[in-house]
Amino acid sequence: MTVNTKILKIDPHRIEADKIRMIAGVLQGEGVMAFPTDTVYGLGAN
Repeated sequence: MTVNTKILKIDPHRIEADKIRMIAGVLQGEGVMAFPTDTVYGLGAN
């Protein structure tokens, strides 16, 4: 099993379509993502 980790910095005031497509591709391909919230990190999966 290969793990491919990428860290994306998202500016909420300037959303880049290519980053959104990359995130959607990860989730559609059975990937998992982590993202910060106000208190803890959240996990996203499909």
